[in-house]
Amino acid sequence: MRIERPRETERFGANIFYGPQKVFELDSGRQPERRSEEHRTIINLPYDRIYDIQSQMAIVVPVRGERIGLIEGVLFGIPNQCFVIVLSNSQREPVDRFRMEEVAVQDFARFARKRVIVVHQKEPVLGRALLDAGYPELVDEAGRTKDGKAEGMLLGTVLARLAGKKYVGFVDSDNFFPSSVFEYVREYTVGMALARSSFAMVRILWQSKPKIVGSELYFAKWGRTSRVTNQALNELLAYYTGFETDVIKTGNAGEHGLTLDLALRLDYGTGYSVEPYHFISLLEKFGGVHESPFP
Repeated sequence: MRIERPRETERFGANIFYGPQKVFELDSGRQPERRSEEHRTIINLPYDRIYDIQSQMAIVVPVRGERIGLIEGVLFGIPNQCFVIVLSNSQREPVDRFRMEEVAVQDFARFARKRVIVVHQKEPVLGRALLDAGYPELVDEAGRTKDGKAEGMLLGTVLARLAGKKYVGFVDSDNFFPSSVFEYVREYTVGMALARSSFAMVRILWQSKPKIVGSELYFAKWGRTSRVTNQALNELLAYYTGFETDVIKTGNAGEHGLTLDLALRLDYGTGYSVEPYHFISLLEKFGGVHESPFP
């Protein structure tokens, strides 16, 4: 994979926020660049290095009532060497959609010879495990994991840790394009390869988000929620640093990956606030504004 070196940076305490990096090639071959070329503005990550990192990566696919064909398409796009965790919160009655998903995923894993865990978010054993581990906030009065995207992502993170993985990435199950899933996982991988510590996060910025305006496609750069979230986070950074910035452009990115070392040290917002709250937790825990529990 060929990608440019990061140019735009903003430091906040122990955090370094990088601006987006442009990808020039998703597959740049097996051989690394010669040593004399290591300090160029373009970095080449060979396939062997990508394979090594992906073999230590779990990809979590949250599911809630999506069509089976869509879920299968997402699984098609995940590289074989990745460990896959399908975490469903689909209905169990009057029609057991989770059972349909489970059978489809098991059939796929058998033919693709891929390692896949498929589990329902409301399984009682998961609720008991969360209580035993000291996470009562994630469990409802019936002793089951609460509804919510963040709760499912936390479960996926814990399962990735139990599987002995070093990295975890998240891919939404309502994706119509398997090739984009393959691209997401590659980009998580190169971000982890370039990280200077074991505490790293990679977030993906879409080139555009097409919308139908009238009878034509309009390629908008930002979604409505992203505009608000990015602006608020950048203003928060500027308030403390005294310098206006727009370095954060992925405040609401559902497509993101983390090292497990970082994922297990963050706090999480509930529901759909989970992605922007990553930034809040980073600022609070490692920004120097409050005393850090992980100095």
